[in-house]
Amino acid sequence: VVAPHVTEILKLSMPDLEKRVRVAIVPNGVDMARYTLRKPRPKSGRIAFVGALRHTKNLPLVLQCFAAAAKTDPALTLHLAGQYEGGALEQTELAVYLNHLIHTTGLAGRVEFHGQVADIAAFVEDKDAIISCSLRESFGYNIAEAMARGVAPVIHHFPGAAALFPRERIFHTVEEAAALLTGPAPDPRALRTFVGARHSLGHQIAALDGLLQDLFPGG
Repeated sequence: VVAPHVTEILKLSMPDLEKRVRVAIVPNGVDMARYTLRKPRPKSGRIAFVGALRHTKNLPLVLQCFAAAAKTDPALTLHLAGQYEGGALEQTELAVYLNHLIHTTGLAGRVEFHGQVADIAAFVEDKDAIISCSLRESFGYNIAEAMARGVAPVIHHFPGAAALFPRERIFHTVEEAAALLTGPAPDPRALRTFVGARHSLGHQIAALDGLLQDLFPGG
């Protein structure tokens, strides 16, 4: 598995998991050479969301957090990179609900759907923050990759989030999210250093190499 909290989630449906099989942690890793630190830039007011448009990503909460922040800063805009996924019913009901919420909260013209984006590194180049409201994540590549570029994360406290990302960038309520979205930006270099020290591709390769050496000693 890629993180300890994934093991705990699996054990909810299979309590004797660790008696049946050996569980090893091989964490996901970010290619730091691909996601370079962007140059210093003025605030743009642009907030990013990156991920599939489906229920597990909790898009209604994303919009509610953005709406709360937008009351404080009328210049903010939300930019979503991703396409609708899941079954036909899930896609339709989510699209209808999001359109309804955007218009009833007065966000029309301030929320832009970009569809599937091939180059996420370029997409977050001009964004002040990236917001994630997922119900669950095994890791959260979208968050870590943006952090590697120096983009401030605003992360709903999904199970395991506090073990993966800076606690000061994790929120529990809409009010906390709005404060993070409109508050002072963290040091971009510190964000990148955090990812490099914990979630680099080198860490992943080393963990995988250690597992293979353990499974095949002398191989």
